[in-house]
Amino acid sequence: MLLLKVPFHEKEEVKALGGRWNPQLKSWYAPNRIEYPRFAKWFLHNKASGILCEHLYLVLGVHTCFKCGMPTRVMGFGLGHYYEISIHEAEDGKDTYRFNYFKDEVTIVGDFEPLSSIFLQYLRDNYGFYLDYSKTTKTRYLVNHCQKCNSIQGYYFVFQEVKSPFFINSIEKAKALQLIKIPIEYDIIFESSIGWATYNNLILPNATIIEADFILKSS
Repeated sequence: MLLLKVPFHEKEEVKALGGRWNPQLKSWYAPNRIEYPRFAKWFLHNKASGILCEHLYLVLGVHTCFKCGMPTRVMGFGLGHYYEISIHEAEDGKDTYRFNYFKDEVTIVGDFEPLSSIFLQYLRDNYGFYLDYSKTTKTRYLVNHCQKCNSIQGYYFVFQEVKSPFFINSIEKAKALQLIKIPIEYDIIFESSIGWATYNNLILPNATIIEADFILKSS
């Protein structure tokens, strides 16, 4: 289900569309994923990239550190069941939102929000993925670090360069990936730099998938 932010004076409107009230959470919610777009009024915001459903993947691969030259594990986020939200800019200024539904493929991204402080600590402790300052981009962002020398492994080299472990263009590269499948507490609105890739369909049938032993709680 998807939790909604519904002002009191709009409760009858959301109810008429099929929204339901959860007395334990004290929140209205959309119960049917197929009908999420009709409730956009109560969950959309300017930075929304999509709606993540059911689970989040941690995608693990092996990358060669640019500094020490040693192989190091790197991670990204995998979107396997989600809506992508895009804006259609109209000439009359009345922009509309488009919802594209994806399932049974994995889109790998290097950024994902929101993440709870507990989960961010988990990523730091287990995968060396944490907030750091990049002299190249002159910004602070969540980034991979070499397991051997702790050097930042830049976004471009890990996610976009052809030789990177997450640039999937063959079955062999897909087989080299490991996916940690983490169920989420509720479907969530997320922000991310989503990019479409031709061979997303190769990942699920070929990568090694491990079920996580915990649930990703809302931030």
